[in-house]
Amino acid sequence: MQVKEIMQTHIVAVNANASIGTAIKLMSNAHVPLLPVLNGSRLAGILTKEEAQAEPESKRIGSLQLRLLYVTENDPVEKAAKMMVDNSITRLPVVSEATTLHCVGVVTSTDIVKAHKEDKEENATH
Repeated sequence: MQVKEIMQTHIVAVNANASIGTAIKLMSNAHVPLLPVLNGSRLAGILTKEEAQAEPESKRIGSLQLRLLYVTENDPVEKAAKMMVDNSITRLPVVSEATTLHCVGVVTSTDIVKAHKEDKEENATH
C-alpha cells in the first residue's frame, strides 16, 4: 500500500516567515503536535510543539534548524511508519516527489493504523 492511498490532503502548515508564536497557536487550535513548514508550497522542514516551545515566540520559524522529514506519495506506508517510529513523531508531510518537495498532504500514525486494520479485515474475509 502506498502513502497516497491513506494520506490526508487537508494540510495544516505554517509559513517559514511566521513567528514561533503563530505556529504554537496554530498547533493548539488545530490540535496537532507537528506542523510542516512551507516556503510557498515547497516543504522547508517540520516543527514540533516541543521545538516551538523551546524558542522565543517572536523568533521567525525560518531562522531555526528544521528537520526535513517527509515521505513521497508513492512511498510504501511501511516507510512512513518506520520514519515516525525512528523520529518519535506521529505525523509526516507528504510530497509529490523528492526533487520538488511540493507538499501535497500529511500522513498520521492513525491513518496507518486504520489502513492496517482495514487491510487485515479485508484479508480475513477472503
